Amino acid sequence: MSDSDGDGLSDGNEVDLGINPLSIDIDQDGLSDSIDPTPLAPGATSGFIEDQLRKLAEAVRSFDLSVFNSRNLSASKDKKNAIANRLVSAANDVAYGDFLQAQDTLVELTKKFENQDSPPDLVLISDEKTRLGNNVVLMIGLIELQ
Repeated sequence: MSDSDGDGLSDGNEVDLGINPLSIDIDQDGLSDSIDPTPLAPGATSGFIEDQLRKLAEAVRSFDLSVFNSRNLSASKDKKNAIANRLVSAANDVAYGDFLQAQDTLVELTKKFENQDSPPDLVLISDEKTRLGNNVVLMIGLIELQ
């Protein structure tokens, strides 16, 4: 089956759904049509955002300790847990409908790994840091659409 835009949905499925088979993100909200719960309308449900934040927290918990900017393993574990806990806190805020608090938590979290010298970043330059940053920014954008 052909998938012209590479979003994981066949061209036929996209046509059946009323989605442009040449656009990976027809509503331009940052979510690929293959995972977007509302591919024809910008944004996502609060349940989707909450779920993605919890999955992101689990992903952080799976990071190797070497990606954290710390003097020792104990400090790396603390930083890993702090990031994961903030993501869970934001997920809880979304679940309770407190989108402003969730957004504030995520914005503050991005400041912890935006390549500034002072204070030092929590996460060293790595693929994990890039993916984490991109996903947190995406979640902030989706929360803004609530």
